[in-house]
Amino acid sequence: MSRHTVHLIGSVIIAFLLGTAVGTSVARNHMRQRWNPEKRHEQMVKLFSDRLSLTAEQSSEVEKILQNGHLRMRSLHEQVRPQFEALRAETSQQIRALLEPEQIEKFDAMENEFAKRWEKFPGERFKKEALQ
Repeated sequence: MSRHTVHLIGSVIIAFLLGTAVGTSVARNHMRQRWNPEKRHEQMVKLFSDRLSLTAEQSSEVEKILQNGHLRMRSLHEQVRPQFEALRAETSQQIRALLEPEQIEKFDAMENEFAKRWEKFPGERFKKEALQ
């Protein structure tokens, strides 16, 4: 393989990696903004205002209604969360019971990987910050 070909392949690989890094960064930033409850309320109020030609008073009331609804949904989620976690743990235990010891190690690693990904999910992060 000629030196020129090696440089060309290297350049393509570097361009691909840079594109992936930039794309990942943009996607994460978009998700942070999308799942930010305050931004979401602002966006929804603006959408309702624009499409329904709401008065300032109506917009203010819609904003209050959305905030109240969000608080009630969060409260409901917190009530149901222990049941969800118990079901998840039960399901995990049932799967573990079917596995061989070396498979259990891999399964545990997969669960840890999933847990780390879940913590990075913007909705979870914002919820945790709001509860602190």
